[in-house]
Amino acid sequence: MFDVAVVIPTKEIDAMLVDHVARINQLYPGIEVIVVADVLGTEAIEAKVIEADSPVLGLKRNLGVKHTDKTYIAFIDSDAYPDEGWLETAIEQLEKNKSIGIVGGPNLPHPDETREQRLGALACDSSLVVGPNTFWKRRSATRFVSELPSSNMVFRRQDYLDIGGMSGQVMTGEDIVFCVHMAGLGKKILFHQNVRVFHFNRGLKPFLRQRYVWGKGVFSVLRIVFPAYLMSLMPFFFVSALLLLGLVGLFWTPALAFFAAILGLYTAAALFESIRIGKSDWLYLFPFIAGANISSGLGAINGALFGDSAKSYGLYTRT
Repeated sequence: MFDVAVVIPTKEIDAMLVDHVARINQLYPGIEVIVVADVLGTEAIEAKVIEADSPVLGLKRNLGVKHTDKTYIAFIDSDAYPDEGWLETAIEQLEKNKSIGIVGGPNLPHPDETREQRLGALACDSSLVVGPNTFWKRRSATRFVSELPSSNMVFRRQDYLDIGGMSGQVMTGEDIVFCVHMAGLGKKILFHQNVRVFHFNRGLKPFLRQRYVWGKGVFSVLRIVFPAYLMSLMPFFFVSALLLLGLVGLFWTPALAFFAAILGLYTAAALFESIRIGKSDWLYLFPFIAGANISSGLGAINGALFGDSAKSYGLYTRT
C-alpha cells in the first residue's frame, strides 16, 4: 500500500470522473482518493468527497491536501487517469533522490478522445503554441525541467506544506507558481517518461477558451514569480502590436504595411507548423496553432485592463 493520497479538483462529480476514480482504485486498491468538488451531485464515487469553498484550483488542491496526512501527494485532473507504474515510478524517484521535489510525466491522449480533441494534443507539439514544453504530451526522454502541469505531479506532502501550498491568488497558472516555489526550496523537478496519465485534450473552441483564460491570468502569475515566466508575455505583445498597428493604420497608411508583414509572418509560421505536425490533417490543425497565441494575447490584454477573477472559470470546459 502506497503512503499517498490522490487529490482531484473538479467542478462537479459526473460519470467521467466516477469512471476515472474507478480506474485509479482498480490500479491501486485501497488507495486514498480525495475529490474536491464545487457541485457534489448524486453520482456514487469511490473517494473521499469534499465540497469546495472556492472555485480557485489552487485552493481546491490545498483543501484536498489539508484532509490527508499521507507522506506523498499525487495531483491528477478529473478528465485524466493514470497508466500502470504511475505512482511506483514517481515515489521511487522521490525516495532515492531527496533533491527531487516534484515528479511528473507525459499527459498522453485519452483513448476515448475524438479526432478534434487529438488535434488539440497535436497542436501542443508545436513550440509556437507551448514554447519549449513540447515534450509534455509525448513519451519523451526523462529529464529535469523548470515546470510541470498539475494534471500529473507527485511530491512530498511536507515540501508542499513548507511552500505554503498552492497560490490562491491566481486563477490559473498555480502549477507554475508552485514549481517556482519548489525550485526556491532548492528542489529539482523531474519529468519521467514512465509517470504517465491519459488526459483528455480539448476540441477547437474549448482549446481556444483555455488559452484565453490562461492569458487573462498571466499578469497575476508574473506578479508572484517575476522574473521567471517572462516568455508568457509574448502573445500579449504580439496581439497588442497588431491591434495598435491596425488602429494607427486608420490614420497613417504605412502602419498597415507593418501590420500585414507581422500577420503574414505569423500566418506563415503557423502554416508551416501545421503542415510539419499535422501532415494530411494540416488544414484542421491550422486554427489550433494559429489561434493559440491570438486567444492568449486577447486574454492577456483583458487581464491587463480589467484584472482576472474566478469568473474566468465560467469559460473553462474540460473537453
